[in-house]
Amino acid sequence: MKIKNISIKNFRSYYGTHTIELYEGLNIFIGDNGDGKSTLFDSLNWLFDTTLTEQKNERLISKKCIAHLVSGGDAESVSVSMTFEHDGEKYIEKSFDFFLDANGNLKTANYQFVGYEEYGSERQRVDGRRLLDRCFDASIRQYCLFKGEERLDIFNTDNALQYLVNTFSEVHDFDMFYTGDDEGFTEFAVQNAKRAKDVAIKNANASTQKERDLNAAIGEISRQLSSVDRDFKDAENNYNKYDKLLTDIESHAEASEDLRRINDRIKNLKERKENTELKIDDAYSKKLLDDYWIMCGMSPVIELFSEKTNAFIKEKQKLEIKEAKKKGKKEAIKEIAAGVLPLDPLIPDKKSMENMIHDEFCKVCGRPAPKGSDPYNFMVQKLQSLLDSISGDVPEDEEETKLFVNNYSAELQQIQRNVDYMTMQMNGLQNEISNGVKENNRLKMLANNLQRSIDDAMDEKNKLLSKNNNITEEELDTDYKNISNWNKFRNDAGHNREKLKIRKKELNDKLTELQSELAGISKDDKSKTAVLVHQAMQYICSAFAYAKQKNTRDFIELLTAHANGYLKKLNVDDFHGVIQIIERANGAARLQLVDNDGTIVTNPNTALETSKFMSVLFAISDLTTLKRENDYPLIFDAPTSSFGPQKERDFYAAISSVNKQCIIATKSFLKEDGSLDMPKIEHQKGKIFRLSLNPDCDLEKMSTIQTNIEPIKMNI
Repeated sequence: MKIKNISIKNFRSYYGTHTIELYEGLNIFIGDNGDGKSTLFDSLNWLFDTTLTEQKNERLISKKCIAHLVSGGDAESVSVSMTFEHDGEKYIEKSFDFFLDANGNLKTANYQFVGYEEYGSERQRVDGRRLLDRCFDASIRQYCLFKGEERLDIFNTDNALQYLVNTFSEVHDFDMFYTGDDEGFTEFAVQNAKRAKDVAIKNANASTQKERDLNAAIGEISRQLSSVDRDFKDAENNYNKYDKLLTDIESHAEASEDLRRINDRIKNLKERKENTELKIDDAYSKKLLDDYWIMCGMSPVIELFSEKTNAFIKEKQKLEIKEAKKKGKKEAIKEIAAGVLPLDPLIPDKKSMENMIHDEFCKVCGRPAPKGSDPYNFMVQKLQSLLDSISGDVPEDEEETKLFVNNYSAELQQIQRNVDYMTMQMNGLQNEISNGVKENNRLKMLANNLQRSIDDAMDEKNKLLSKNNNITEEELDTDYKNISNWNKFRNDAGHNREKLKIRKKELNDKLTELQSELAGISKDDKSKTAVLVHQAMQYICSAFAYAKQKNTRDFIELLTAHANGYLKKLNVDDFHGVIQIIERANGAARLQLVDNDGTIVTNPNTALETSKFMSVLFAISDLTTLKRENDYPLIFDAPTSSFGPQKERDFYAAISSVNKQCIIATKSFLKEDGSLDMPKIEHQKGKIFRLSLNPDCDLEKMSTIQTNIEPIKMNI
């Protein structure tokens, strides 16, 4: 089957009529999100739906076309049609009409699914549904249309393998002879031969004691065999049950591991946030109130007090010097000039002041005074005041007067020292408070950042649970904890099944031996014949059973070989492992990847998982051509959405090598800015189309949306 052209009219964003001439090989439709890729795929999917329901859904109608309708006016139509080659040219079209009634309500009518095919030189109309099913039956279509990464796992149902075997092999030819459920001809014949044998033996005229013993032994073996059969089926059911549970868990194993990792991160972040919050100290407000708070802002007053105190002492010294000169105390003047004037006990002399400044240490209050600090500057100021006081002119003798009746210099200097000390404390407190505020702000910012990290981790956890079909956290945790138990139960059931299988064979061998012995001593020709017939029918039934099983195994081997060939093409420079198709005892199957030492790859990344499924789909496509002697197109919507650049190139290289018609809607050949990546397009084989929205579209109004289709390249 080769599609020659597709025509789409008023189907969602495809306003008007769009006819697309297709290439017999690879056809690529390039479009960005919202450009109509999925709509193109959906139009074909709608056309290929042959259910009996009239499919005139209003959601399929172009909003732009509806906007141009007039109440009570002419009707328009939605249609998707296809011309294809299949034993001659054929045509199918699905359509329905729509219009606005007198009240402006949208109505649909006249649903049709018509077909046309050529008979000689004539073109005859036929039922489109039947024509499509005849040329492209449903058993094949389900392996030809794939949207994104949905439905890629064809083995997600229990009967999927059997369906494939029946569709693409000759196994169904055995069904009338052997079914495995006592419904085939050979099973019926075995049962009837057994009944005839039993009647013949029972009616034998001369049964010996040995015959009776053998019959008794055969009866006992038969009873044991029936019991073993029941136990075997129970063991098999248990094995299948726990195998399915473990298979389901495998799909959640990565999610369970991610969940534990996220929960550990959340726990760690919460502990760090709690510890951080414990370090936050907002008690600096207390310090502001309780520790010298009243001194804050008093620097100008303190400075003024210091100036006035120094001025008082300086003036006092000047007056004392003048008074000494008046009195002719030359020696005192000399002492003053030498800097050894006996000053107030609380005021060091010049040499002592110089030593304290040199040592950066106040010997009056016993505290360090580093250079540049307030105490250091205070000592320098005092020394300068002292030097200034002794450098003045010696006054003339004057009448002796009594200076400074009340000497307040000691009190003032003590107050000055107290104020200096309090100033130092106040400055330290301000620095402490400032540093405390900064540290608190840092800790609060850290706590906020940790909370944001916690929120991000919680979002990640919610996305993880949502991604896994909204399975609950408790269910993931329970499943993970149950793995070991279920593994044990499955293994126990498997071991028991194998033991019972061996026991079943032993009993069958013993039964065959006893039956042969009985046949050898039977005196009745009829009973001998009946036994031989029964044995012959058993052999024939077993032969058909073996042939049917071998047919299935051969199909699985052929499908696996083709699938692994494509898996290599899709993963040229990446690890890909080997695909295995595992048949379960109940006839179901599952796909798995193993490495070269047989280890199962339990959690392949999304790209590898997708390429695994695609490889099987390509293999089925090969078998379709091989077994059905007909070819069918492959139709994909965004098949490489999980692929990286290299794997994407491998995909298009692989699908280009598939000798069949392919239709792909993708944005793979677009740059980040939405423009065409022409170098990639130039290297790609096939016919390439550009999907784009009409330039006059208003993206906020559905009634303006219109997709255009433009062929841009043909590279064979």
